[in-house]
Amino acid sequence: ALSTAAFTASYTVVDGSGARRAGDALEFILWLFVLGGIGTLAWNMSRRPVRETSPSFKQISIAVCGGLISMSAYGIVIWANTLGSMGAVSALRETSVVFAVLMGRLFLNERVGPRRLFCCAAVALGCGCIALE
Repeated sequence: ALSTAAFTASYTVVDGSGARRAGDALEFILWLFVLGGIGTLAWNMSRRPVRETSPSFKQISIAVCGGLISMSAYGIVIWANTLGSMGAVSALRETSVVFAVLMGRLFLNERVGPRRLFCCAAVALGCGCIALE
């Protein structure tokens, strides 16, 4: 948990500072995704075994939609880091775990026990404290 927090804090500060120094958050985001995408594609192509079958149109569509949603969400976080406190933006981003619990319960019929409820309440309380700032 500590190393995850350290890495999250590190890339938040690096990305937020980079977007602020670039002067244009959208341009920074686009270059970040283009260069990162090229590197990721090259890595995956070098590590992927040759398949006899190609992915279906449905599989490609799901992958593209998931990628666009993910890129949009992170792009919004980077843009928000140029407008406000990086700490507040990073903390508010963690509210995604509350939505994940809700979606898991509503759509996947996952069990939500006292431990998860406590954690969701802690996140909500933290967001409330940030709002009072």
